[in-house]
Amino acid sequence: MNFMEQQATLLSMTPNPILLIERCGRVCYKSENRMKCDHQTPTGSCPECLYRAKTFVRRLLKLGHESVLEHAHATFHLITDRGISHEIVRHRLCSYSQESTRYCKYNDIDMIMPEISDHTKPLFDDTMRQVENTYSQMISDGMPPQYARSVLPNCLKTELIMTANFRQWRHILSLRLDDGAHPQIRSLMFQVLDILLNSEASMVFTDLCSS
Repeated sequence: MNFMEQQATLLSMTPNPILLIERCGRVCYKSENRMKCDHQTPTGSCPECLYRAKTFVRRLLKLGHESVLEHAHATFHLITDRGISHEIVRHRLCSYSQESTRYCKYNDIDMIMPEISDHTKPLFDDTMRQVENTYSQMISDGMPPQYARSVLPNCLKTELIMTANFRQWRHILSLRLDDGAHPQIRSLMFQVLDILLNSEASMVFTDLCSS
């Protein structure tokens, strides 16, 4: 039995997302002519073009014209527990791939330690060891993982890949960073926000820092 920390890792993001959002947004206002650039630089590397794009996208956010953000996406690899993953996958406008307890057979069971008091921890540890022993015995007796998994707890570690567009990430973060959200999902989503704030799309998420 091993206890792990939650973790969020960025796997991919739409290249030059701010320039893409500007390009899509300007179609709405027929102002594509303002994107002309005579600089001989690779796409996305011209400081003047990026400044223009950021100014435009900032204006879109101020107007509440967030539908244009849906053209850019980010994919994260999340490590959390099964209980928190059940909350995460309730967000509909996302794509998920998750570790399957039906097909994965566990020898050493990894778990995410919940926030519990020192007084409760010994009882929790004993209970989890009993669960691990029961699961292992069921597997040894020939029970398929898809049935033996019934004894596994909510704190079982799970991994999922989650892809969402920028507008949806803003929506998810605004909900899951709220004081009323589960402490573990808040902790995980603060990791996601920190990564996004250090990405080339940081300006799309800066206003969420006050959460």
